[in-house]
Order: sequence, then C-alpha cells, then structure tokens
Amino acid sequence: IDEFALNLTDAIISAIVFFLAVVIFFLDGRFSHDRDPLGFRAKLRNLVTRHINVLKLVWGRGMLYIFAAILNIAHDWYFAIWAGCFMIVIGLIAIIVGRRASANLANLRGSLSDESFLWAEFNRHDKEGYGYLNPDQFAHFIWELGIEFDDVYTLKAFNTIDTNHQGKITFYQFQKWWQQCNFEGSDDGTSYRAMV
Repeated sequence: IDEFALNLTDAIISAIVFFLAVVIFFLDGRFSHDRDPLGFRAKLRNLVTRHINVLKLVWGRGMLYIFAAILNIAHDWYFAIWAGCFMIVIGLIAIIVGRRASANLANLRGSLSDESFLWAEFNRHDKEGYGYLNPDQFAHFIWELGIEFDDVYTLKAFNTIDTNHQGKITFYQFQKWWQQCNFEGSDDGTSYRAMV
C-alpha cells in the first residue's frame, strides 16, 4: 500500500475530526455562562442547527459524538482508539440523557406549578427591578428552572410571550405562556414547537 495514500487519508480524517470537534465545542460549550440568545455562540449554533436539525437535540449531538469517535478510531493509533472509545461512551450517555429529558420535562413542569416560587424566581432575574425580563434575563431564568432550550427556541419562546413586541416580558405574560406550555412530547422536538 502506498504510504503517501495512507498519510493523505490520515490527514483527511484528522481534518474532519478537528472540524467536528469545533462544531461540538460550539454546540455544547458554554462560555462563561453565556446563555444570551443573541450572543456570538448562539449565532454560530443557530447557523449549524439551521442546516442540520437533528443537532438541536441532545440525542442528535450524541450521534455526532459517536460519528466523530468512529473516525478517530479509524486512525488506528493507540491514543486515538482510547479517545474514540471515550467519545463513544459520551455519545451513548448523550443519547440516553436526551431520550429521558422529555419525560423529565413533564415532571419538572408539575413540580414548578407553584406560582409564588415562579414569581420569586422571576423577580430574582429582574436585575433592574422594573417588573420585566429582557431576552438575556429570560434565558437565564428558564435555564435555572431546568429548561435548556436551544438558543433559537429561547428567542422564539421569548417572542411568543412578548405579545406587545416591546422586547421585554412581564411575569403575567410569562405565567400565561407557562400555563399553556406543553412540556410533554417526543424527542423529535415537537414539545418545543408546541411552546413557541
């Protein structure tokens, strides 16, 4: 077998694995608690997920991890094989977690139906004390409630709640939306679409 062909194949596989690692970093990385749905990471994430919808879902990203791991194992280097095996385990965990997340969201909504708790959390995220949240504050608010929306869905949910299009939402607007939310659904994202 031609040694140059093997080196070229390794170089191509390495470039693809590196590209996938960068994609994974921007899909799942959190830079200093950056949950701003209009921030840099959100824009890059939206660009990728707009073209590859399955990456919006945790189990879809788990499949990406496994694909990258298989490519990494193809290098047939000792370290690459161990790193690939580790990524496969992470990918399988992501798939399992993603499948269980939908059921847990339904339970979460039931446990967070206490209006006084929601009011207190809403007010805690209202940093200025004006009685409303902006998109960044809303993203942190729902994150701390245990709901990790994709950046696109965070912004869509905010815009759905903001019925008067002022770029801010009141507790009463949020409460109305919260009571109408459908956190149950399948892993294909239909539960998210029902909320926005």
